[in-house]
Amino acid sequence: MKKLLCYLGLCLVMFFMMTNVYAVNVSQAGDTVNQKGEYDSTRFVAGNVVSSSASVDGISFIVGNEVTLKGSTAYGFYVGNIINVREKVNKDLFVAGNSIRLDSDAVISRDVYIAGNHVTIQTNIARDLRVGGSNVNLSGVTIGGDAYIFAEKIIMDSDTVITGKLTIPEESNVTGLKSAKIGDIKRVKDNSVKIEINPMRLVVSFIISVVSAFLVMVALFYFIP
Repeated sequence: MKKLLCYLGLCLVMFFMMTNVYAVNVSQAGDTVNQKGEYDSTRFVAGNVVSSSASVDGISFIVGNEVTLKGSTAYGFYVGNIINVREKVNKDLFVAGNSIRLDSDAVISRDVYIAGNHVTIQTNIARDLRVGGSNVNLSGVTIGGDAYIFAEKIIMDSDTVITGKLTIPEESNVTGLKSAKIGDIKRVKDNSVKIEINPMRLVVSFIISVVSAFLVMVALFYFIP
């Protein structure tokens, strides 16, 4: 957890640096941040409590302790402790955190990538789902493509639909697997896919990737305004 907090802190520092690099209309930071309005560019937002109802025609990068998304975006990249996604994501969604919920109001038009501890998905996903976590709940949702779920505990029910293939570890404790409607099921050993069921490692790895992407984008915007 200390490593996770250190990386989150690094993300926050980078966001505050970005406020000096980017124009005001593409970045925002503070203790409590409420993002509104319409934007036709990538947005960088950081804070302790972050709420966004904005419409972003670009990529949304948001880091915070408590993050609530209620607007719309092309791509969403979110890192935090508690994350509640209720927005429309027109393309792909990437989320890393402790407690993550994709609310029933959310609309996910393409793929979803999640690294977390407690993950609850209450909305349908148009294409593929990739999740690494401790507990993952998929009750009552439809996955239009394949699902790759590496978690200690997985919950499904008779209303869970996975059109494509479900890939899960042999060691996972799965509830409702027989009653769910699944195209195909593949059980794998962790070492066969080189993935460990360790949500903190997955979160830290995800954050490192996002931070790396931020550094590249900062350099590009700095040298090419």
